[in-house]
Amino acid sequence: MVRNILYFLTLISITFFAYLVFDFIQFSKKQNTLTYTKGKQSTAALQQKINKKLTEVINEAVQFADLLNGKVSYSKENLEELITSKSMKLPQILGITVAFEPYAWSNSTALYAPYYDKKQQKITEINTAYNYTDKALKTAQWYTGVYTRGAHWVEPYYAQVAQTLVSDYSMPFYYSTGTKKGMLKGVVTYTISLRSFTDMIHSLSLGKIGFGFVCSAKGTLLAHPINEYIGTKNVHDFIDKESSTTVKHAYTEMLSNRKGHVSYMDPERKKKTLFFYDNVPATHWKIGVQFFREDLTQSDALYKRKYINLSLTISLVFVLLLAVFYNRDYLSTTEMWYLSFVSTSILMANIFWIGYLQHTRTK
Repeated sequence: MVRNILYFLTLISITFFAYLVFDFIQFSKKQNTLTYTKGKQSTAALQQKINKKLTEVINEAVQFADLLNGKVSYSKENLEELITSKSMKLPQILGITVAFEPYAWSNSTALYAPYYDKKQQKITEINTAYNYTDKALKTAQWYTGVYTRGAHWVEPYYAQVAQTLVSDYSMPFYYSTGTKKGMLKGVVTYTISLRSFTDMIHSLSLGKIGFGFVCSAKGTLLAHPINEYIGTKNVHDFIDKESSTTVKHAYTEMLSNRKGHVSYMDPERKKKTLFFYDNVPATHWKIGVQFFREDLTQSDALYKRKYINLSLTISLVFVLLLAVFYNRDYLSTTEMWYLSFVSTSILMANIFWIGYLQHTRTK
């Protein structure tokens, strides 16, 4: 009778353990799906937010260039007032420049390029600082790049006048009348501070230690949690130092205008990590966002509970199997010591295991 009861209890325990294993597998699958969904949504939200801000800049630049393409001639005072008012329309704008080709502003003025600095709230003539038509100057690429590329975003650089790291969107405008009709008359450039992109990333919920970054088409960092990296580091630097082939592949794919995600184990924190990468349509800039699974799901406590249930159940199954095996009226001293040792070991193992789980995080 006792043996039958033990058989029944053992069968019930094994069945319950099988159910717990199945439940754990299903739970893990759901958590993986949830982390992927949350990570993808957060990355898409960042991409859309950045793209919206940049598209606003592009649209404003197009409208301004259309005004300058028109037949209306502006006096110096009117042009400066127009630049000032346009600069106030978007919070992400650091300033606006309207730069003219040599002697395009007037026959007596070689170069003229008024820039409104929103921070200082004043007009500065860039032409007094350097020759912005000099193709050899890196800081003049916002203007000279239009010769070969037309409207475009400029690789980040340190602006001499604005005294900060910036990027520009440059839009050409043309003569609308006379013998030079259709020829380049000048460039209107919207300057944005790169700090605003870091603020956008910080505004998103990336978990306790997750982070995101934005880089240019060539990989130059435009936004990153480490300020010293902005404008000085390139994604290629990350590739050279990265030990994980999975992450290296993701960086390479990102620079190749592809989007996707990879999953890997972070070697320093020993945590499962998701890295998503995508492109910003308005600029072909790239974004990368890294999440830790536990930050996205907040499921650490649930995993611990399931681990404990599995441990206790398999321990019960093992004890019941021993009881079935040794189910007889007489046990030798050796057998009694063995059963005592095994039972105590199982109890101690569960105590240490539960204590370990309570003081650590699941991976």
